[in-house]
Amino acid sequence: MKGSASGKCKVVLDTEEGEEKVWALSLGGSHYRIQSVPFFAYNISLEDIVEAHRQGRNLRVRKMIGKSGHRTLRVIFEDEEGLDSENAKEFLTVLERLGCVYEGFPPMLLAVDVPSEVDIEAVIESCEEAKVEWEYGDPQLERPVLETNP
Repeated sequence: MKGSASGKCKVVLDTEEGEEKVWALSLGGSHYRIQSVPFFAYNISLEDIVEAHRQGRNLRVRKMIGKSGHRTLRVIFEDEEGLDSENAKEFLTVLERLGCVYEGFPPMLLAVDVPSEVDIEAVIESCEEAKVEWEYGDPQLERPVLETNP
């Protein structure tokens, strides 16, 4: 895949169901910083540093180089309106207020980034109050093992 002038490109993550492509920022060589919240891949989060190598037309992630400290939760809105429901809109407002960012996969799936400075227990409590189904995509709680500046 071709990257842009900004150094952003797509990298392929292996998932239980196949593969997922996410945005990444080239750090030089074979190292990339993940730039989007994964929907399906486990044990990887926003800002993690990975090693990826070209395989055909794709850059495929081969290994984790450093955890960013971010955590990933996945949320499913099971009501008929999904992400367009009032419950979802209220929940998204709470997430923003807590300091999280998220990406939606309409009609029902939400990938939530929980930065290291955000209390993950408060986010989980918000999930339970909103009565949504949720799971850990990457509950890593340890501090970063690699600091890299692009």
